[in-house]
Amino acid sequence: MKPAFLQTGDIVEIIAPASKFDPLVLDKIQAFLNQWGLQARFADELMGEDLLFANTDAKRFAGLKKALENPDSKAIWAVRGGYGCARLIPHLDQLKKPSRFKWMMGFSDITALHLYFNQKWQWPTLHCPSANQIAGHLVSEDSIKSTQKLLLGQYHPYTIELEALNELAKTSGEIISTVTGGNLCVLMTSLATNWQIDTQNKILMLEDVNEEPYRIDRMLNQLDQAGLLKGIKALLLGDFTQPDKKRNDSEMQSVLTSWVNRLAVPALSIKVGHSTENLPLPLAVNSCLTLGNSPHISLKG
Repeated sequence: MKPAFLQTGDIVEIIAPASKFDPLVLDKIQAFLNQWGLQARFADELMGEDLLFANTDAKRFAGLKKALENPDSKAIWAVRGGYGCARLIPHLDQLKKPSRFKWMMGFSDITALHLYFNQKWQWPTLHCPSANQIAGHLVSEDSIKSTQKLLLGQYHPYTIELEALNELAKTSGEIISTVTGGNLCVLMTSLATNWQIDTQNKILMLEDVNEEPYRIDRMLNQLDQAGLLKGIKALLLGDFTQPDKKRNDSEMQSVLTSWVNRLAVPALSIKVGHSTENLPLPLAVNSCLTLGNSPHISLKG
């Protein structure tokens, strides 16, 4: 499916499908969308009294369902990630696929919704900064501007520069495929479910935050033993950000390098994840991964 981009005046649905957030950010979200020439529509009862989540499962799903069904909006953007999206999947299973495509936008815990929409409905989605990250300028100006221009279809084509991590990535060539993936920890929660990630013949992108190096190795080992690292076309590694108090970059680098060397596919670094650089990356969209001296990935068509 070729995604449609937004135009001036289009409505963006703002939902909170996961963790709590500072309600003061809502005015800032409205302000930046207005600056982009877009309109914000906030879900009913974004915040409630639930101890873990922005609201109860039922109310968070109600906001998502209404956003999906509203006939006049073009995109759905999560205020933030955190935890909670996977709990909405059983409710989504009860829905008929909406007739009107909309961009689902966000990252981190929103990975669960990306996978569901990509695989169950064959919808492209946009792995990108959460709305509160852009509203609070918690990511780089390049990440903000890239998200704006991509959403509005101002790139011809949209391209992300990459860094080769192994010799296969330095060898000239092209890989035509779609990108799947997202937050590694959330991907693990999909295993043995009806929305388990499908990696076959895909470009797999992974990132994570606040995980010790041994836990990253354990998750990658489980993916490998589940057969999900076999048959991928290439591997894109985003940031694997650790808490400052427990930071050990050499250990994390050692873990990631061991897996790059173990998998016989091109591996490249991409500026995506829980750091100040979080570039938008379309998922389930036909893409061209160009290898060699200046590796990059771009939307095809």
